[in-house]
Amino acid sequence: MLVPVIRSLDPVPAGHDVQEAVLTAALESLFAGPADSERAQGLLTLLPTGASLRRVDIESDVAYVDVSGDTETGAVPETLSLRAAQIVATALELPAVREVVLMVDGEIVGPGRPFGAGGPAPDRFTRSWIPVPIERPVPAAGRVSKVSVGDGG
Repeated sequence: MLVPVIRSLDPVPAGHDVQEAVLTAALESLFAGPADSERAQGLLTLLPTGASLRRVDIESDVAYVDVSGDTETGAVPETLSLRAAQIVATALELPAVREVVLMVDGEIVGPGRPFGAGGPAPDRFTRSWIPVPIERPVPAAGRVSKVSVGDGG
């Protein structure tokens, strides 16, 4: 089960695109992994050490998320799907984002280019693609969530 984690973010500096700054901060938080207090609650991430966010762009309602190649290393297809789900679900937490184009080292993941050793991937990821349930807490005002993996219990 994917479990949203609510965290406060620093204010967005003047002159920066707010949506892109918020999404970048949320994804960087995801790649940083759970805080000690979150680990104590049983939360974990399937993103490997060394994996990182390279770039985020939002055009219309599509988030283009470019991650490092390390994001694909050392995992079976089911784990790769959950890694992608963490990234996609985090991006879809922004109300302005309806679809996610996932890239690895600048190369778009899609039908001709799977994510790691996984099977075919869509060219655009939507909430309906996410392969596991997402727990839905009510977020506090002024906070954004990133999605970690938990046992749902």
